[in-house]
Amino acid sequence: MTGSVVLRDSEDANGTRHLSARMRGGRDLIIEGHDLGKGVSGVFGEGISEYEWNYFIKKEDIPLLIKTFGGEEGDDILELIAERCTGEGAQSLEEVIRDNNIPHEFWNRMGD
Repeated sequence: MTGSVVLRDSEDANGTRHLSARMRGGRDLIIEGHDLGKGVSGVFGEGISEYEWNYFIKKEDIPLLIKTFGGEEGDDILELIAERCTGEGAQSLEEVIRDNNIPHEFWNRMGD
């Protein structure tokens, strides 16, 4: 399990949205998001036009995520994520992590 996958990379009148997943050191999974523009302000309020976040899933917890996606031991988590959570389905990745109690660390930042 190495490499990275872009799950969402879009731009429209509301701004830009980017979401990707990558393996850190071939071991741990990091999911990184970055949104800019009016769409962010519409959610968080005027004056906040940037939102960044990431989910960090340790190597030992990746098999649970693989199983949650219907995969089997040894499947590549990035391939499973790319198959199920690209484009409009990108948001479902965050829901899968939270709704299935996948152990993770979460970080975010709002700004201008």
